[in-house]
Amino acid sequence: MKYKPILDRILLRRVEQRIETFKTSIGPIQAVKEGSSIVKPPSYSESNKYEVLAVGDCVVMGGIRFDVKDFVNVGDVVLVPPYNVEEIEEGGLKFQSCRVQDVRGKQIGALQTSLAS
Repeated sequence: MKYKPILDRILLRRVEQRIETFKTSIGPIQAVKEGSSIVKPPSYSESNKYEVLAVGDCVVMGGIRFDVKDFVNVGDVVLVPPYNVEEIEEGGLKFQSCRVQDVRGKQIGALQTSLAS
C-alpha cells in the first residue's frame, strides 16, 4: 500500500489481542496475557492498541508548527479511542487513520511484530 498521511494524520494497523487458554486451579480460562499479568477480558472486543505505519509532516497547535515525529514515530504502539479512527481497506487488509491529537498514549518498549503475518 502506498499511502502518505498529510498534515497531522497518522496511518495505523490494529495490534490484535492474542487470547490464550491458561490452566488454573479452578480450571482452564481464556484470557489475554499482558506482560506478566493474565487479564480475563469480560468479552472479546477489538484492541485499542495500534502500530504506527506512517506519519504526516506537521501539526499546528496554538499557531505553532510542530513535526509529527516529535510526538509519534513509525513503529510506535499507541492507544487511540475506537471512535476516533477512520477505517481504510486496501487489498483485503484493514488499516486505520487518525489525527495525532487523538492519540491518548504511547507504549514504552519495543513491539515484536511480523509484517508477514
